[in-house]
Order: sequence, then structure tokens, then C-alpha cells
Amino acid sequence: MNQNDEQVVVVPRELAARAAGKLSDLGQSQVSEPLFEIINEQDELRGTPRHRRAGYDVDVPGYEKLRNVLERAYNQAAVTKGAERHANDKPFHEQPMQTIADRRGIGFILGQVDKKTEEAQGMIDRGENDKAVHELLGAIVYLAGAIIFLEK
Repeated sequence: MNQNDEQVVVVPRELAARAAGKLSDLGQSQVSEPLFEIINEQDELRGTPRHRRAGYDVDVPGYEKLRNVLERAYNQAAVTKGAERHANDKPFHEQPMQTIADRRGIGFILGQVDKKTEEAQGMIDRGENDKAVHELLGAIVYLAGAIIFLEK
């Protein structure tokens, strides 16, 4: 960063509101979500604005394919198959994957990952790549569930 570049810090809305002296009028629930901000830094000169959410870059050149895969795994869990089969109107962290792991340990979740990857390999061997991708997205969701389980 040279002397003419601006340094940008992204903070949660609550902290920004406190700094601005405006928090007294707002309830906690109204300010607790992360602040979304688009920051055009030096990358704008290259035509690629950098976006940040709560301090993390979410549009990093060269990582678009990774983001696409992770978003597809999220959608599978939150919107399509996972939501239809497992949600029962419960948040992800309270669904059967987590409650079974509470009783049987993280090995249950990791076993599901193993099962999904083994099934995907068989599909690949049969030339069913689209089906294999679907199973691998499910494995990603189970891995996320394992992280959630460990971070309780």
C-alpha cells in the first residue's frame, strides 16, 4: 500500500452505530447482523472491485470456482435436497446430523462424508459425473457440519 491508498476497516453495524453515537435508538436485534460494504480499492484500477463482508473478502479474483462450489453446497443443504429431507423446520445446527453426533460423536458425521465420497466414486466409474457432483456437494455439507459440531 502506498501513501495515497486508503486503508479500510469493515466493522459490524453495532460497532459502527456506537461509534456514530446512534446505538441508543436501536435495539440489539436491529444492529447485530454483519455490515455489508463494497470497497473499491486499488483493484478498481484493474476493473475488479473488491467486496468485503464483515472483514472477509468474498470476491477474490481466481477463487470464483471455489465460491461457486461452496454456494452450490449451501443451496443443496438450505434450499433443495437437504432442506426437504432433513430440516423439519429446524436450523442446520439442530438437524439430525448434529443431534446424532451429540450421542455418537463426530465419527458419525465423518462416516457420512466417507459414504458420500465412496458413492461418488462409484458414480464416476459409471460415467455419472453429474450425480457424483451432487454427492460430493453433500459431502461438503457434512464436512461443514463436522466443523459446526467441533466449534460448539
